[in-house]
Amino acid sequence: MAEPSRDELTRWVHICMTEGRNLTKWEEEFLWSMQHRLEEHRSLSERQVEVLEKIYEEKTGPFC
Repeated sequence: MAEPSRDELTRWVHICMTEGRNLTKWEEEFLWSMQHRLEEHRSLSERQVEVLEKIYEEKTGPFC
């Protein structure tokens, strides 16, 4: 799978923060951190992208 674009990562963060269900405190803090990194035009590590994608899939999908 191709690495997501900055716009796509920003969209994932926004959706998780506004529509994410049952986020843990750690997940909320992680999302805020990723949002700030993206706003500052800083890149995310491969691992940060993996965690963000996992949160996005688990907390915003139809079966969460």
